[in-house]
Amino acid sequence: MVMSRSLAIVHPSPVSLNVVANDIAKVAASKGYKVGVFGHILRVDQVESDFNHAIVVSTFTPATSKPLMLLIRDLNIKGLRSIYYATADGVPLPTTLSDWLLREVPYIANSTYSKEIMKMVGANVIGVVPHGVDLSISNEAIKSREVVRKYILRQFGVSDENFVIFGTVSSSRPRKGLPAYSDVIREVVESNDKVGFYIFTENLAKHIFYGIPSVVVDDRFGKLFGPTARLEVMRLISAFDFYVQPSLCEGFGLPVLEALSVGVPVIHIDYNPLSEVTTSECSLRLPYAVVQSVPSNDGLMYTYHIYEPSGFVELLQYAYSLRTEDKDSYEKMRENAIKRASEFDIFKVYPKLLKMLTSSKS
Repeated sequence: MVMSRSLAIVHPSPVSLNVVANDIAKVAASKGYKVGVFGHILRVDQVESDFNHAIVVSTFTPATSKPLMLLIRDLNIKGLRSIYYATADGVPLPTTLSDWLLREVPYIANSTYSKEIMKMVGANVIGVVPHGVDLSISNEAIKSREVVRKYILRQFGVSDENFVIFGTVSSSRPRKGLPAYSDVIREVVESNDKVGFYIFTENLAKHIFYGIPSVVVDDRFGKLFGPTARLEVMRLISAFDFYVQPSLCEGFGLPVLEALSVGVPVIHIDYNPLSEVTTSECSLRLPYAVVQSVPSNDGLMYTYHIYEPSGFVELLQYAYSLRTEDKDSYEKMRENAIKRASEFDIFKVYPKLLKMLTSSKS
């Protein structure tokens, strides 16, 4: 017999959403749920035999995610209250939409930006719950900050504590903006040999940074597995002086939140949802110049936020001066970063998701 509080979490999705799924599971277990986490799609009967609720954690990408959406619809028809927890990176093309997936699937958006996109095409959005961060991992990562920082400095061949490290964690997807960012980096390092850029990404992106001095490319993105994988990445982030998110388009931006949680101020283009996650007290924001609609090969129309490269260069130069010449202000930003991240504690945000789950209607 199925337990009265049992939950299947399905997440055949990007690396960051795997983190989200496991965090939801941790909170649900603390609330007395029997939880199963699955990195592949399940059949309705597989869920029905062992669970009475399900959450799919995935992207709002109808062209590729209809089987997941169908699972949630059919579970609700069966009386197993279930929800689709979605991030929306772009607007689905009309040819990928079906009436049933808009009306009959209850969605919870991970940001106001995602909600706006989903509402734009008529999706049944029943609420917004932002992604959270596990502060126990953040606090553990901070303990290793100085050791990891020395390791990173050695990668740059320096030992000067005033050397400023700008770090980024990113896939190689075009919307992540790495090629444009590499041009910005090239200009910054040509005028300042006291800065370094640590790029944690995929092997596919290594060529983007070839020939640029003072850049270290760590190609382990998506390759770390096991219970300590996330902690290892968070330790790296904690050792950065600034976390830089050069993405032109995002549905949430989990690494931004993770950086805040270890006290690292964030530099990003000033658009939502990134500006929903940060505040002006813990981030440096670059205004975008124009927006550009860019079709993807997964049936989405992305909105790219295009910036002036010279403005990005100036912002990074300002960040360097802030870190080296106005340390009181910099340390205040670090404090504000941790304070802001505390609002996204998984034990604060994901109980709201569970409450919406049990009150959702088919």
